[in-house]
Amino acid sequence: MASLVLEEVSRNLSTDARVDNLDVADPTPGYAVIRTAAHSVLVTCPLPLPAFGDAGAVTPGLATANAIAPANPSAGGVAAEYLVYDGNDVLQWTGDVGTSGAGMTVATTTVVEGIPFAITAWTHSQPSGA
Repeated sequence: MASLVLEEVSRNLSTDARVDNLDVADPTPGYAVIRTAAHSVLVTCPLPLPAFGDAGAVTPGLATANAIAPANPSAGGVAAEYLVYDGNDVLQWTGDVGTSGAGMTVATTTVVEGIPFAITAWTHSQPSGA
């Protein structure tokens, strides 16, 4: 059985298509909702326009988020996952949150109400396939 392998140009186009969906409601930015493992909402982080840079700028199939301003939490708890929505409130994808090795990197997973929450790095990628 043949397998599918995406070449670099296709990986970049696929990734760009997904991250560009966050900007469809321009001038209304997309946003990331940070939740606990039990799905309690901790903080909503508005995204910049555009939310991500071009895929493949550094690594094939990988797009890096543009700088995201710290946001004020609505509750405290331990961040475990994120949901990312476009400016029309349509869920685009979900992922894990951590201080390293996660889809979204944060300064600390301990979220405290009243202390700004910062996303320090965030990437989105399209694997080549197998």
